[in-house]
Amino acid sequence: MRILFDPQIFSLQAFGGISRYFVELAKSINKIQGESAEIFAPLHINRHLDEYLSTRCHEHARSAIFSPSSNSLKKHALLAGNYFRLKKYLRHANFEILHHTYYWPMPLKGLKGARITTIHDMVEEIFRQQGVKSYLKKKSAREADHVICVSENTKNDLIERFDIPASKISVVYLGRLVVPARSLSFQSPTSKPYILYVGRRGGYKNFSGLLRALALTERVRKDFDLVCFGGGNFTAEERTLMKQFNLDEPKLITDGAGDQLLYDTYRQATALVYPSLYEGFGLPPLEAMAMGVAVICSHCSSIPEVVGDAGEYFDPAEPESLRYALESVLYSEEKRRELVQRGQVRAGFFSWDKCARDTLSVYKSLF
Repeated sequence: MRILFDPQIFSLQAFGGISRYFVELAKSINKIQGESAEIFAPLHINRHLDEYLSTRCHEHARSAIFSPSSNSLKKHALLAGNYFRLKKYLRHANFEILHHTYYWPMPLKGLKGARITTIHDMVEEIFRQQGVKSYLKKKSAREADHVICVSENTKNDLIERFDIPASKISVVYLGRLVVPARSLSFQSPTSKPYILYVGRRGGYKNFSGLLRALALTERVRKDFDLVCFGGGNFTAEERTLMKQFNLDEPKLITDGAGDQLLYDTYRQATALVYPSLYEGFGLPPLEAMAMGVAVICSHCSSIPEVVGDAGEYFDPAEPESLRYALESVLYSEEKRRELVQRGQVRAGFFSWDKCARDTLSVYKSLF
């Protein structure tokens, strides 16, 4: 089977969970005998794709560009340029599957293959005013021949919000990282043991809830530092909260620091804390479990689907609940050991190879 992934996300995202998903999916499909997956993005800004294509010199997209600081206008110019190249490419390329990597349903006339779209979450529909992105997401889901969701929770939200028939939706879980070797040059970002927070912090990510919980426990503040990986610089609002709660500013490892540094930062953490109010899937808890790190996480949306019995859960709307969870894990070596053991078993249920095979099963069910 020949599969083509369109250029959308690689034109818009320098790095992140969605683009990583499609790169890992393509890599894993290409390992399966008789299957072929191609990412068409001759003009891209994506680091994950750039690294992948460096090992595939025969690919036409090897001459891509990389500019993670490109503004929105430039990104959409790249997307338009890729779209016209894709239309030309499809005139002589034969694919059974065109898998859209984001929510702009490209008007490709005469396409012979089936069209697939993946819905990762319903954040806009639940937490934000439904604007252009939500409209395009609904249009993409309705025009696709089939929709893949990354969790049962996302599938249920999609059915409820967009009225997509359940028969048109399949759930395929994401994969976990392959644990890399430890870097010999890694230096801990702090002199004390630390709690790790990974990813964006605004809005539904509930970083402010974590700050409020830390304000309730002088014991944790004294004995542990907080390290934030990615998510951009701290905002004025975040700094105001830190000052209000008399909290030291967390150590920040900025976006684009690289996977090796992320994995080493996981390794040295005492625990990962994940206070999100909503997730379509939630990769950081899975990454932490794979790296042998205890997970302290919200009991909501898709997070229990991923973490199972391997997390110390709390109510993300209650800072006192998070404070209790932090103290119960950070001050109990036995509990951390139990969470780590369960987490490594749980992480074994997720792999990119399984994601690829399950996705191929969806593709083949359409013929």
